[in-house]
Amino acid sequence: MVSAALVLLTLSTLAVHGKEMSTDGPIIPPGCEGETLCDIKPADYPQEEIDSYLINNPDFHKRLKREFLGKNLNAVSLAEGSTKGNCKTNVTFTTPYQKVTDPSKLPRVIVQSQYYQQKIQQVTCVTSSNVKKNENQCFGALVQNNKRTQCIQKTRKHRLVVYDREKQKMEEIDGIINVDCICDATDAY
Repeated sequence: MVSAALVLLTLSTLAVHGKEMSTDGPIIPPGCEGETLCDIKPADYPQEEIDSYLINNPDFHKRLKREFLGKNLNAVSLAEGSTKGNCKTNVTFTTPYQKVTDPSKLPRVIVQSQYYQQKIQQVTCVTSSNVKKNENQCFGALVQNNKRTQCIQKTRKHRLVVYDREKQKMEEIDGIINVDCICDATDAY
């Protein structure tokens, strides 16, 4: 039988090192709370299970490679600070390890392996704290005085391969990612 003192010591040790103990699902790493996609590898990431699954299921692995290589990738590669849509952007390439589909549910484990890697380009709007409530964020002096402009985040669905620890299998889910930032003009009154 495990003593209460040993359990408390273990929990306090984990808390000191910034790790949480979870009995019902993956651990959400510090820095990923409230995030939809987490690119910090959690302490309990099932790397060995994922690698083993890909090795032992060569048909699934080959299908993933074939689908990835066969895709017509028309990714718009924007530079940092791009003003393609006249809105400043942050462009990052991430290798996510978890996807939270619903804040009330546990995160899904995204497959990352030496055999199959999923990288995602995220484009987010840079909002300026200098913009006043009725001031234009984009298009500058190109819009009429009776219009107010703002930068709007555009998203799209992206297929992600996730690993289900309970079923010990992989499946594909849709994830929403930020792909662009565009300027929108509306009437000021």
